[in-house]
Amino acid sequence: MTLGIQVVFDAADPRRLAEFWALALDYELQKPPEGFSSWEEFAEKVGIPREKWDALSAVVAPDNSGPRLLFQKVPDGICC
Repeated sequence: MTLGIQVVFDAADPRRLAEFWALALDYELQKPPEGFSSWEEFAEKVGIPREKWDALSAVVAPDNSGPRLLFQKVPDGICC
């Protein structure tokens, strides 16, 4: 049994912060679930409101050697 670790960060712009850390750590943006060509396609299929599509972004180590980093959108002025 493996134990997955996830570290969560508050962010004003989750996608931008995820892209930065992916580059800095040699990680990659997490791909959408199998069967979906994009996260937008997945969000639409499962009924996530369009205004929430930019609420999360995650990066993962290509070889699963490190923790998943999840960036979650918070209201302006609450974080970084």
